[in-house]
Order: sequence, then structure tokens, then C-alpha cells
Amino acid sequence: MVKFLCAALTTLALADFSRAQISIDGSLVGDESGYGTALSIQNTNTQYGNATNGDPRIASSGSEIDQVFAQVADGRLNVLITGNLESNFNKLNVFIDSNPGGMNQIEGTSLPTQVDPFCCSGSGALQRFNGLRFDNGFEADHFLTFSNGNHIFGAGIDIWTLSAYYADLTQGTEGNKSEIGFQRFAAGVEPGFGIGVPIDQLNNGCTGPADTTCSPLEHEFAEPVDLINDPTNSRNHRNFLNNIDILMAIDNSNTAGVNGGSGAATGNPQSVLTGIEFSLPLAVLGNPTSAIKLLAFIGNGAHNHVSNQFSGVGVLLGNLGSPGSVNLANIAGNQFVTIPISPADFDGDGDVDGRDFLLWQRGGSPAELGPADLALWQAQYASVGGAPPSATRVPEPYFISWVILGLWPIRLGPRRF
Repeated sequence: MVKFLCAALTTLALADFSRAQISIDGSLVGDESGYGTALSIQNTNTQYGNATNGDPRIASSGSEIDQVFAQVADGRLNVLITGNLESNFNKLNVFIDSNPGGMNQIEGTSLPTQVDPFCCSGSGALQRFNGLRFDNGFEADHFLTFSNGNHIFGAGIDIWTLSAYYADLTQGTEGNKSEIGFQRFAAGVEPGFGIGVPIDQLNNGCTGPADTTCSPLEHEFAEPVDLINDPTNSRNHRNFLNNIDILMAIDNSNTAGVNGGSGAATGNPQSVLTGIEFSLPLAVLGNPTSAIKLLAFIGNGAHNHVSNQFSGVGVLLGNLGSPGSVNLANIAGNQFVTIPISPADFDGDGDVDGRDFLLWQRGGSPAELGPADLALWQAQYASVGGAPPSATRVPEPYFISWVILGLWPIRLGPRRF
């Protein structure tokens, strides 16, 4: 009996409890089990046009948000916002509330300037959003904006790119900001790069800002502005540097979803599986220990006009107009989604189970083998009922948990009759 028990415990302790990994490629296909059900489905037709051309890079006639999916796993926040982003430099704006505190109303003078610096001469996106008020209970800590459009270079090269910009809103005007990078191709695929990896000044094949022989030539786009050799920035340098380890991708091929117009959604937004997808380390978001809130909306290229396309419940209105006049608390329902996170979910797979206990046992929790982490796991595991696994799920190592926690009656001494 003892030998059998030891063998069983060893087998369970060494088992590889694998799970599906999210692929940052702009599509839900293949990631359904990772993301689960949509956190929001659009209820409002789009007044920013209805894209119907089906090109995975170029949405020539419209922008819309159809569904929002998100999950926390492996120390990262993964988000897929399905729909389209028109290739006229319209923006997909994302605010994240990841920790207590933050900003319920944008105060541009208290935030980093020159975020998305090529949109807004002399200021930046956050200054253009001055006065924008979020729903009650939403206090923004981080900001991302995605842009999609074409760039023409001196050599006659015309490329379509997805680019992104980031700002930390928790440190005032000194908060970290980043011109993250760009991708030329849909579905997060760039020759020579890992899937979802954006091009920046460190991985573009250039030797420096003055290098005009980069291969391919448009990778020069990522270099810092070269004020010595090109004082007017005629080569369109963007100073991209992915210092927050973001992954991102776009698949603009959707031709379904909501229709053009306003009022209650017609069409089939629940069927749209492609759009913009990104992944951020939780460390960038301040290592949150409770639910993350995310608000997304589409606006124009100059960041001075807000559409009617939002995450969350939806606005059931026409375009909202100037950001400074927008008060989301006056619109019924929340225009953000909530992404659950558990501090006892040590393996980041979205639940608290026996795998997390095994990870704690191996020293993989935040406080290595710490009794506080064990107590946290015990409390949160009990809060979900410790239900036995269903036939459709990977078997959980409950047996090892019961044994080690003293919940399984075992006699290791000689039996007496």
C-alpha cells in the first residue's frame, strides 16, 4: 500500500498539466477554450462605417467593435477585440483599471504628453481626451492606442501598418510612455519574427537612424527621428521601442458584425472572430491581485472625436463627439468589461485548483513555499467548492491535495484484524 501511494504521489507531482496557449494572431480560432465566452457583445450599429472588403490588413470603409474576449494566464493579460479598424488612422483606444486608485476623469495636464505624438501636434492623445469621464467604479491606470493606416516612404514604398502607443497613468506627467512598434502583415505574422512580435528599433535590421539600407527598407520606419541627417523627418521615423513586452496582431478581414448606422445593433456581432489582439505582462499593470477592468472604444485619428463603438453594455446612441463632453456615467450600463483574476491562481490558467497547489509545492508561488500563499490557496480553493472534475475537463490532482492537507484518511501502520 505504501509503495503504491508513493508511486501515485510521484506520478501526480511530476505530471505535466498542460493547457491551451493563447496565440496572438488577431483571431479567436484555436483559442476558444483559452478565452471562453465573450465578455461583451456589441449592441449598437456603427456610425464609423461598415467595412466589407475583407482584406486582413486594410479595412477600407469602416470601424467597429463586435466582441471582447480576455483572460489572464501565465503572468499576462490577453485581450481580443473583434471587429475592424479602418485603415485611415482611426484609433482603437484601450484604458485599463488594474489597481486601486487611478483616474475617473482624464486630466490631460497631469498625464504624460506626446503619447501617439504623430497624431496631435504639440500635445498628445491624453491631452486631447481631457475631460473624458468614465463610468462610476472605473479608474484608469494604463492607456493603449492602436492605429492602422498606410505610410509612404521616399523610395516609393507604400505599406499598411498596425502601430501602438502606451502610457502609464499612475505616475503623473512622468509616467512611462512607449511608442511600441508596428506590424506590416495581418495575423501577427512578420517574416523573421515570433508571432505577435512588433517591429521596433532593436529588431529591424538597421544599424542606426542614418541607415537607409535596412532590409526590408521600410524597417527604417522604426528608427528614432534623425535630426542630424533628416531634420524634417522626411523618412517618417517613429522611434519605436517595445519596452513593455507587448505582443499584438490585427486581422481586419471581418465583413459581418454590426451594420452601419446608429441605434440597436442589426447584423451578427456575435459571429465576428477576428480583430485586434494584444498581450501584456501583468508586471506592466502593477501585478494586480483582483479583477482587471478594461474599457475600449474607437475614435478618429486626431483623438478629438469619439465614436459610438464601445466595449461593455454599449451606448445605443450615435457618435459621442468631443471627448471632453463625454460622461459615460450618464449612459445606462457599464462601458467596460471585468476580467477575473485570483491571487491563488499561481499557474495563471483562470481557476484555483490542484495544479496551483502543486505549483506552490514546487516553490512556484509568489512567496516561495510561503505559508501565507498556502493559506490563500486553501481559502480560495474552498470558496469554489472543491468540486470533482467533470468528464470534459483535464483531471485535477485532488488526491494529492487531500493527502498532503490531511483530508484523506490513510493508515500507514500495520493493519490489525
